Amino acid sequence: MDTIELSIWAGMAGALALLLVAALADLLHNGRVGAWRGLAFLLLTGGSSLLMTGFPEYLLGVQDTRSLLPAKAGLGPLSGALALTYLGSWLGIVLEDRLIRRTVIGGSLFLVAAGAVLALWATLDVKRDAAELLAFSAMVNFASVVFAAVVAVRGAVLGDPLARKMAVACMCLAGMVAGLYAKGMQVTGFGNGAWLLTALCTVGYFLIVIALSIQRNRDMRHLRRLARGAQASDMATGLPSDMELMSQVDHALWRSTRVKREAVVVAVWVSNLYGLSGTAGQQVDLEIRSVLSARMRRAVGFRNVVGLYHPRCFIVVVSA
Repeated sequence: MDTIELSIWAGMAGALALLLVAALADLLHNGRVGAWRGLAFLLLTGGSSLLMTGFPEYLLGVQDTRSLLPAKAGLGPLSGALALTYLGSWLGIVLEDRLIRRTVIGGSLFLVAAGAVLALWATLDVKRDAAELLAFSAMVNFASVVFAAVVAVRGAVLGDPLARKMAVACMCLAGMVAGLYAKGMQVTGFGNGAWLLTALCTVGYFLIVIALSIQRNRDMRHLRRLARGAQASDMATGLPSDMELMSQVDHALWRSTRVKREAVVVAVWVSNLYGLSGTAGQQVDLEIRSVLSARMRRAVGFRNVVGLYHPRCFIVVVSA
């Protein structure tokens, strides 16, 4: 490695290390399942990415690079399986949509099996050329990119607003996989510009995924607080209404028609909304509406429409 390339991989390693420190801090702060997932994702996916650059070998002075070949061949597909599983959990509609369910479950099983086979192959077949083994691993990893893109795009089609941004992360993932395997296989014709782009795609992928995970977790925590009634009485529900609601309903019905699926429109009428005003206070109706809106949103998910036609009438559209 020359000095510029060494600086590129060192900068990438520093960025991943900073994200790892943030994940550890989050784990120590709340210790939730999501924090453990984020830490495992960074350790496995980030570790396999760094391993492909050759930076750890250079830093530690490893002479027998063949000894790391099983890890290079197997960790990529395993990290792809972990990322795909977490993506399905992040979307929250694995059980609802057949395409997402089959892609997440079938793709994860395929990637785990392929990773184990590649690692075992690299361990036992010592005469096999390293570039050939890594080429097979690259093909499997590109399959994981396709699986992730299918799930993200499908989530966007079904109405999840954050899934569109996750599709951008999949584009960064494609550039990351292409560049890292080109480096690992020592493909000729690539220079420091390609390695810089690879490092930027890698860091960009992790930043987008972590930012979207934080945003989704924040939304879920907010809904849990609202569903428990933990909201000030003067705070509004934040639900769409009037023309904005009609626009979202129209778009949801159009989306269902486009994919040739049925849709359900439900109107929930709260006839006694103001019944407690005399005993519980004049603003109790705001708290009741906030709790009901949060529970409806939790029931139908983020990709479906929940709105307020007027103070006593909620509109829910379950599309596609």
